[in-house]
Amino acid sequence: MKNIYSTGAAAVMMAAMLIMLFIPSSCVSEKDDDTPLWSLATGDKVPGFHVTLDDGSLFSLSDIEHSICLIFFFDIDCSDCRTALPELQRTAQRLVEKGMADVRVICISRGGDPGAIAEFWTRNSLTLPFSAQPDDRVYRLFANRIVPRYYVTLPGNPPVIGAYTTILWPASDAVRTISGLR
Repeated sequence: MKNIYSTGAAAVMMAAMLIMLFIPSSCVSEKDDDTPLWSLATGDKVPGFHVTLDDGSLFSLSDIEHSICLIFFFDIDCSDCRTALPELQRTAQRLVEKGMADVRVICISRGGDPGAIAEFWTRNSLTLPFSAQPDDRVYRLFANRIVPRYYVTLPGNPPVIGAYTTILWPASDAVRTISGLR
């Protein structure tokens, strides 16, 4: 009887370890990391950067100088990011419905395989413009850890961060915040 129990317990432990290996964890849990957290905050200048979007167009600091932008940093291996992306899609749709189609919503990966990111976008019927970055070079201009991460930028010379958050941001809250920044 003892051997059957031990074998069963070992099988459960092995299954749990396999699940932990193959089910991506939340990146918000990076809050427990001992590395001091660094991030741009409201009022900080937007750093100079440029990325190529999925349609081949360039998105850069000059785009941010002329319009309000919501920049979303994500990782498709992060469960919180996978939850946040459909809600961000709803945010973009609500902005258009509320007459704020001039607000640009741009998604930038914190790294990852560009092909896997494009496949994820297609599989999940996402239409948001995105830049699949193979590394975290652009992300590190904004923060050193934790995704999902949202930055709303305000136009100007120089453009500044109008708001930012790492919590899952419901579309209604995001639209209300952006409306208040206009």
